[in-house]
Amino acid sequence: MAITTVSDQNNRPKHTQWGAFGDVVFQTHNAPGQLSDTRRWTWQAQKVINGYPAHQAGGEDERSISLDITLHNRFTNITDGYQTLLSMAQNQVPRALVIGSDTRGRFALKEIRETLTDTTPEGVIVSVRYSLQLVEVRGEKHA
Repeated sequence: MAITTVSDQNNRPKHTQWGAFGDVVFQTHNAPGQLSDTRRWTWQAQKVINGYPAHQAGGEDERSISLDITLHNRFTNITDGYQTLLSMAQNQVPRALVIGSDTRGRFALKEIRETLTDTTPEGVIVSVRYSLQLVEVRGEKHA
């Protein structure tokens, strides 16, 4: 998935395809700005008389990912990208998360936070950062 398109005389990349979540492809130098992958396992303490507690493995908790992406109007239609994210959240269908050539799993979108990061003096939106909260969904047979 890591594709670079070269466009200027100094051989600098115009954009890089960094990854994708479902139908949303990240194609700017700074998107995603942050990816935080959290996995946690449960250990249940069992009290012991006059001793250190014994522990029993309780399995894996939900895996969650925080993903900050920036959509820039030079590379994509911001409105279409936002509508795609909303549709993915409302349809509640888990989607593949791919970073470079690594498929991280299938995730459902739980939360979207939108922050305008750049506008023209006339109010035209140039770029928007979206903070996405994802949860891994296993065993689902969706598209």
